[in-house]
Amino acid sequence: MEIIQERLEREFDMTVITTVPNVSYHALYKNKIQMRYCCKQPNRFTRSIKFDRVEEPYIKASIITKSDFVGTSNEFVYRKKGEITNQTYLTTERVELTFDMPLAEIVFDFYDRLKTVSKGYASFDYHPIGMRLLN
Repeated sequence: MEIIQERLEREFDMTVITTVPNVSYHALYKNKIQMRYCCKQPNRFTRSIKFDRVEEPYIKASIITKSDFVGTSNEFVYRKKGEITNQTYLTTERVELTFDMPLAEIVFDFYDRLKTVSKGYASFDYHPIGMRLLN
């Protein structure tokens, strides 16, 4: 990233601003007006304004890892509010774990921590599956 930033500044005279990723939440007032909010902590705006309901984006995710790391991978996903939906042994050594979880739980540092708990043996893929009620 630093190399790309330096090249953009030197070759194109552009200043690069890096930001932390965030997630859009849907908030519905009692009068059925829908608002979109981008924030890191949705509980901050739900305390100050009374919404009828708040929804957050969810993903369907897949982790393929060695069978030795199924326990640590599952535990990691549970800590990130993931709900396991399927566990398939592709071979005796490889397992695919499928789960649903909030998008906000993966936007920052998820992949690096997954690599740590699996000692580098996990791959990760996901796609959006819609909005769900914020707990």
